[in-house]
Amino acid sequence: MNNVKSKLRIPSHHRYKLSDENHAVELLTHTFTCQKMAYIHENPVRSGWVEKADDWLDSSQRNYSGLESLIEIDIADIGWM
Repeated sequence: MNNVKSKLRIPSHHRYKLSDENHAVELLTHTFTCQKMAYIHENPVRSGWVEKADDWLDSSQRNYSGLESLIEIDIADIGWM
C-alpha cells in the first residue's frame, strides 16, 4: 500500500493544474487562478443545487467566507474577498 501512495504523490515543484475542457491548464497568474476558483465554487449554484456558493457544505468557498466547513483547507492568498 505504501508503494501505491508514493507513486500517487505529485512532486512539490510541479504546478497545480485544473482541467479546462478536458485539457490541463497551468495556473500561471493570480487572475487566472482566481477565475478558476470562482468558477469551481459557483458550480453548485449554476446547477441549481444551492442559491449561493456559501450554501454548498462540501465547498471550500465556505472556508474563504469564514464559515464553518466540513473540509479543512489551506487558504490561498487570493485577495478576491
